[in-house]
Formats: sequence, C-alpha cells, structure tokens
Amino acid sequence: MKPERLRVVLIGIAAVIIGFNVWIYSTWPDLPLLPCENTEVSRAPSPDGRLDAVLFTRNCAGTKAVGSQVSLIGAGEALPNKSGNAFVSNGGEVRAAWGGPRVSLAWSGPTALTVTRDPTAEVYKSEAQVAGAVITYLAQ
Repeated sequence: MKPERLRVVLIGIAAVIIGFNVWIYSTWPDLPLLPCENTEVSRAPSPDGRLDAVLFTRNCAGTKAVGSQVSLIGAGEALPNKSGNAFVSNGGEVRAAWGGPRVSLAWSGPTALTVTRDPTAEVYKSEAQVAGAVITYLAQ
C-alpha cells in the first residue's frame, strides 16, 4: 500500500474512533471512562421531609483532585453514583475536612436551599432549580 493511501486509511480510522467516543459521551454523560465513587459528607433534609440535599465528594480513578458536589434527591434515597445534579466545584483556597472546597447547605423553606461556598473555588455547575427546589448560592 502506498504511504499516501495508508495515511488516509489511518486518519479515517482515527476519525471513526474519536467520533464514536464523542457519541458515547454525549449520549451517556454519566458513563464513566474511569470508575468513580461518591463519598457522602453530609445530608440536609428539607423542612417538609420531601428532599435531601447531599454534599459529597466524587473520586474517579486516575484523578487526584478532591471536589465538593451537591445533589438533591428524594428523602432517604441512596446517593446515586453520578456527578452532582445541583452543584459541582473544585480547587479553591479554603479546603474542608473532607479535602474539597468548603461548602455548606441550609434550607430556609420547604423548597428553598442555600449553598454557601468558598469564593475562590472553581464552579463547574450551579443549577438554579433541581427537583422543584430553588437554590441560592453564596460565595463567602
């Protein structure tokens, strides 16, 4: 096979592999390429007992950074092995006892949650509403 034709074939194979990986990740974003594990730090039940705000860390094999994440789930439900559905952060100057950026949770009503975080942390996700709850974020 001529070198030019071989190069075209190899580029085509690489394009198919990259395209397949992009399709897999966009179709199933929580499908871990590396195994991940969530460790619950704290759980704050809503005043009406319908929801739990769960603060946790997520450790994926091959990563060294410890982040802080928040998910809102049904009261008493097990924390799913997924990324936070409300808040995801990493880095920052103020590290908490669990190793991630400092984050605290407080309910001010049955559907009003306040997430207070280290203002120097990098925020990757901060949803305004999850599971019918309105979330306010304070950086302090």
